[in-house]
Amino acid sequence: MDKDIKFLKEEIKKLNNQINNLNKVQKKNENTLDSHYTLLNTLYLNFNLKPKGVLKGTQDLCLSLLDFISNVCMKYDLEWWLDYGNLLGAVRDKDYVPWDDDIDIGMTRKDCLKFLEVIDDEIKYYHLDDILFVVPQKIIKENSIIAFTQISIKKDGGLYAGLDVFPIDFIRSYPENVEKEFFNAKCEYHINLLNGMDKKDVINKYYDDYNLSYEYQDFFIPCIETYWGNTRKFTVFDSEKLFPLKKIEFHGKIYPCPNNPHYITSKNYGKDYKNIPRNVKLHRRVSDLKQKKNVNMNFKNFLKRFEEVNDEFSSKILHSKNVVYFSKNQDRYLNINQEIPKNHVIKFNFNRQSSKNCRGYIQIGTDWNNSIFIGQIGAGNTFGIWLRKNGITDYHNTPIPSNSFLGIEYTYKDNTHTLKVDDEIVLQITSKNYEYNNLLNIIVDNNSKITDLVIY
Repeated sequence: MDKDIKFLKEEIKKLNNQINNLNKVQKKNENTLDSHYTLLNTLYLNFNLKPKGVLKGTQDLCLSLLDFISNVCMKYDLEWWLDYGNLLGAVRDKDYVPWDDDIDIGMTRKDCLKFLEVIDDEIKYYHLDDILFVVPQKIIKENSIIAFTQISIKKDGGLYAGLDVFPIDFIRSYPENVEKEFFNAKCEYHINLLNGMDKKDVINKYYDDYNLSYEYQDFFIPCIETYWGNTRKFTVFDSEKLFPLKKIEFHGKIYPCPNNPHYITSKNYGKDYKNIPRNVKLHRRVSDLKQKKNVNMNFKNFLKRFEEVNDEFSSKILHSKNVVYFSKNQDRYLNINQEIPKNHVIKFNFNRQSSKNCRGYIQIGTDWNNSIFIGQIGAGNTFGIWLRKNGITDYHNTPIPSNSFLGIEYTYKDNTHTLKVDDEIVLQITSKNYEYNNLLNIIVDNNSKITDLVIY
């Protein structure tokens, strides 16, 4: 018996020594990791790190893809903003997080659904459907699914660039245990998708069950499609911190971002988001691409194709500065006769010497008898929208603004004509009889001028 006790004591002593040795090794490894983390943080925060090789190609191509998506959204009047890792990079460095190899954008659920209706047609129209693919959801294992929309540039099994779309969901009100409820909803949501339920039906059920809204509310939550945990925490956000959107610099360009990017970023990543996280999630696409053939040539070809497409998009957006139009009879008149999108927005500044007896308007239509006139029309004493078809005019006038300098915005979308003056709606008309998409003329007189014309 005594021998057994002595043996056990010796074994326990050996185990304690092993534990102490393991603790010493662990402490040494932790010190090494801490020193590496401190060094990386110092390099990251104090040096201008630039990508090269495949990572640079991926980041450049991702930006071209983002510009294409931005142009599509502009055409259909859809709002989007830099989100998650790209917003973090923009806030922290005005650029990509150094190891990042994709793009994250946010949209409202309503705009995201509209975007999914039109994006495939735009891809086909610009002949990009051999390399550009939209996947609203993807089953990756028997019991696992990626439920958010991924847009990818692929060739020969290689993923060259990717853009993820994360919609937000407005919430009318929420209980104290909201995080638990939405975790349960997330599980149910993914199970329904895995069982083959149509995604729109799943979303509608989700909205009905959890008091969500497609229209603006005071609060919103992250989309149920994405994951929460690790670097992304479930949060109820104040909508006023997101809207109205503003602009931010990213990789040498200007893009939309939340109204308070620091608030959104700190909610997503914590208040110390400016430091490198101790655990970094890396994708495999860069390392996988390095194994492919003709990667550099493909990058070059893809960048050229997207540059041409984005230039073509830009050619459909008229943008001119300090425009003044003269004709031989001293009327200021410009015939443009250029096609514009069916749904369109026209913005211009109207500068007048006085509030009355000044003409300045835009004409959209096919000829004088079939047109829409926007601005200060007639003899210069009426202001509004005139809808004219077959020589018959439907007059919609509003009091002439008193300011001599006006910012005017006209929107036509799905049979609704909206006129804003200095960001305030002054007229809104619904009519199915006037669908013109050709900018004919810009007309002013000697007492006024139109500048900063933008049409998209």
